[in-house]
Amino acid sequence: QLRRARARAMSEALFHCENYFHIGAYAECVDAARACADADGVDAVRRDAFVARSRVAMGEGEIVARETAEDAPAALRAVKLLALYETNEDEKARQSAMEAIGEMLADEHASGDATTRLVGATLLAREGNYVEAMRLCHGGSSLELNAMMVNLLCKMDRAELAEKQAKMMQQIDDDSTIAQLACAWANCASGGKKIQDASYIYQELGDKYKWTPKLYNGSAVCSMMMNSYEDAERDLLEAVAIDPKDGETLANLAACALHLGKSSARFVNAMKQAGVANEALTKIASLERDFDRAAAAVVL
Repeated sequence: QLRRARARAMSEALFHCENYFHIGAYAECVDAARACADADGVDAVRRDAFVARSRVAMGEGEIVARETAEDAPAALRAVKLLALYETNEDEKARQSAMEAIGEMLADEHASGDATTRLVGATLLAREGNYVEAMRLCHGGSSLELNAMMVNLLCKMDRAELAEKQAKMMQQIDDDSTIAQLACAWANCASGGKKIQDASYIYQELGDKYKWTPKLYNGSAVCSMMMNSYEDAERDLLEAVAIDPKDGETLANLAACALHLGKSSARFVNAMKQAGVANEALTKIASLERDFDRAAAAVVL
């Protein structure tokens, strides 16, 4: 009976660890992992992988890469490659990480690990190779891989397929946070009245667990899609108060400011000063280069 009680406690601790990660409460994920310090085997690897991924998300990627041993389980070595990719702006270093994850995925044992496949799909998506990323997610052995598939389908403007995938996840585990988030992404991609449904999901998760920049941003995007920019700005100001350097929050604040007739310059500058890697910042830099070239041509 004592053994069963310990097993239940361990299972609950791992649930909190994973759940905090999915809602973007990364510091809380690391703290929750301490409650399952006695985990072993597969549970220990799951715990350590979520902790390592949380630390990468908190900007501690260099530490994660340095501390992960070469003989660590496949999941942790994969997260190490994610850390190396995220913390390096050098193209050669990033390509080295891509080659290394490719070698892992070519290994029969490592490729069977869900976290390894997820990291592979994540890095391929970063490189814009959505088709290969989807191949790694296909027939996903975990809800996270299925959620990644939903994310990729949304990026490819295949809302109907994203919805179908999200519904399949709900059939597997309707109560799981990752399934609910995937449903919110699919609803946003579908648009119309489903945007409000997505907004309710973010509201419920924030109220039930903890409001994080990730959930505030999701809620804000829903508000912007419904043309409620004041509500979006309110959520985003809450998010930036929690993490002033969060790239997604700053990018959304810049977009929101433009719709409200305000200057977006301070948010763009904040992204540049924080040194955050962000798709919006990449696009802005590209537009600035195009403008400079056009201006130079006019002067000539």
